Amino acid sequence: MLERPDEPALLDALARFLLADLHPQVQDRKLAFRVLIASNLATTLAAQLRTREERQGAELSRLRALLGEEATKRPARELNLLLSRRLRAGGIPEEELLGIRAHVKRTLEEALAVVNPSFDTSLEIEESE
Repeated sequence: MLERPDEPALLDALARFLLADLHPQVQDRKLAFRVLIASNLATTLAAQLRTREERQGAELSRLRALLGEEATKRPARELNLLLSRRLRAGGIPEEELLGIRAHVKRTLEEALAVVNPSFDTSLEIEESE
């Protein structure tokens, strides 16, 4: 049986074509820039597809750990809404807030790693008071 390339492989091939074959031939600067953007978008989508299940699973596990019993069998979208409501309502103990902060930071780091793998998230952002 013939295996078809998966979606990430197809998007990678598209990105390579746009960047290596098409971009050097485009004389119009505006169009050349758009070709670069399209290549980058295809690369980003391929990376998102490759890592989606792992990232979503990790986020769901963290949300369920934070929200406990009320999180059982609910999708991440609902859990994020629930967590948002709890944060807006206030009164969350400091220790729990630290866990929520760590979860949000890790979720953002995982998303950034897909969009820009070279982005350095190791440095702490200074909080202004």
